[in-house]
Amino acid sequence: MYSSNRNVILTDTIISDESEKQGVFKGIREGKVTITAVTSENIEGRAELTILPPELVSIEVSPENLSVHVGHVQQFTARGTYSDGQRREVTDLVDWSSSDKTVPIISNMTGSKGLGISPPAGSSMIYATDPGTGVRGSTSLSVTTTKLVSILIQPENPTVFLGKSKHFSAVGLFSNGNKKNISSGLAWISSNPSVAKIDETDDATIEVASKSVGRVSIIALDPVSKITGKTSMNIVSPSLVSIAITPEQVSLSAGRGVSFTATGTFNNGQTKEMTEKLIWSSSDLRVAKINGVLW
Repeated sequence: MYSSNRNVILTDTIISDESEKQGVFKGIREGKVTITAVTSENIEGRAELTILPPELVSIEVSPENLSVHVGHVQQFTARGTYSDGQRREVTDLVDWSSSDKTVPIISNMTGSKGLGISPPAGSSMIYATDPGTGVRGSTSLSVTTTKLVSILIQPENPTVFLGKSKHFSAVGLFSNGNKKNISSGLAWISSNPSVAKIDETDDATIEVASKSVGRVSIIALDPVSKITGKTSMNIVSPSLVSIAITPEQVSLSAGRGVSFTATGTFNNGQTKEMTEKLIWSSSDLRVAKINGVLW
């Protein structure tokens, strides 16, 4: 492509970085091109430009500035930013290390790279280093002697209607007197999954779905300290509290018929059509007789 105002030819994957600057080019993707500059008299010069793969510019280690108690297990991750602006996870590609050389607190083994266990109380740095370029990222790790003392599961001993779910949360009591929601860091167990099954977990609560009538124990286990919290969940069938018959009032000529519908309301708020499941009667069979419908 000939450009009379710039007197250059752009080929393949190289484009001008800034239109007002002569001779400035930017690599778009890996490859090799020829750069040509031409005067109005068709005198030209040539140069070869090779575009290499994007280079690693920086590494970000997360979580940042972590504060945990002794014995806490944590997966660290590393994300690299490259010269083309892209960001990629590089957890398994970097070399992991820590500033505390006395305790092996961060793993470099295949399959568990970046997995760390907190050392004795104190502070240290966690490093992720690219072995090829030497680019390094870091985060701080602060370890306290605060220990988990007990776990309280809320709500305590709830009753749940069959087919419904219940959200539970776990509050940890620590040795310094602090309380904290630790639901996401625990292993949740149902003593009988056929009655109540652990369904979903998020940062604040876990959801338990009722499967059949019965009572189960819901247990939360801290994998580090092995401390557990426990509550029960009682699953019951909804009870019928009222029946509504429609239509409520009917007038019709002798010899004509009418069909009634019965709808039951249960103590869980649900309603259900029950016409075929009830025993129907008439207060005076000489006036109206039961025969599928009232006659």
